[in-house]
Amino acid sequence: MLYGWLILMHSIGERVKWTMLASPLAYVGILLTCALILLQRKEGIFRELCTIIVVLSLFFIYLIILFNILICSYPTTCDFIFYYECFIVVFLGVTPLYFVFRLYVR
Repeated sequence: MLYGWLILMHSIGERVKWTMLASPLAYVGILLTCALILLQRKEGIFRELCTIIVVLSLFFIYLIILFNILICSYPTTCDFIFYYECFIVVFLGVTPLYFVFRLYVR
């Protein structure tokens, strides 16, 4: 996911070191997610990870369509980069939190 974001950022000539995903918190989220996947005792972790990705993707696609209908314009590359950054930030925040709840509930 981060590689696709990096390609989009270079396509518009944006400096990558000044963006939200260049912060160490993104990498902490990735490491935390990987560690929590390894600690899971229940089966079905990858199915639930795919479910999280699909639900968040559909939610953001719905938001893109809704916002662009409301402002009556077509999305530009900058819009897609913004929505993709938001998706990755939400994904890196929600996934470890969900896996912690999954680890300790039942």
